[in-house]
Amino acid sequence: TETSVVREERRKQINTRKLVMAGTNDFPDLKDHLGGLTLKSRFYRLAQDYEELRLRVENKKIKPKVYIALYGDYSTLNARLNFVKNYFELLGLEVSDPGNSVMDKKEFSEALKNHVNDIVVVCSNDDLYPEVIPFMLELESKDKFIAGKFEVSGFQNLFAGQNTFEVLSGLVTKWGNA
Repeated sequence: TETSVVREERRKQINTRKLVMAGTNDFPDLKDHLGGLTLKSRFYRLAQDYEELRLRVENKKIKPKVYIALYGDYSTLNARLNFVKNYFELLGLEVSDPGNSVMDKKEFSEALKNHVNDIVVVCSNDDLYPEVIPFMLELESKDKFIAGKFEVSGFQNLFAGQNTFEVLSGLVTKWGNA
């Protein structure tokens, strides 16, 4: 039906953030808790998929923290940093904002080693990623991401325009199977 076609198009726009619903698929409020909210309704709402995902995370006893490893000039990484923080805060996760970046490879390597149990997101400028690939490949974290479209084996990319819901849903499903 025509309604189904429109709903699927809007769902695709929500999931790729071409259509922004503040607090749902972008700009989350970490103080919001869905708690006992009943999401079942005979009517479909665009926010419903994200709310169900966040509720699944809220109901977990142990939630991973997100560590963002910044390599490069902090001021040039600010947009990527905010994008990544926003991405994982959609699930209600605690995301560390290191407040500074690292330009020393050894210091960067040491910082990565201390976050084996966290979700780790490496955030740099695309032209600097080759400098730290050897350290990234040594990372033992189960959930590893890289900000941008630079490809590194074992890392999942985070970038504007991708299906955010699909990435986050896959992550939450993985935790449920672990």
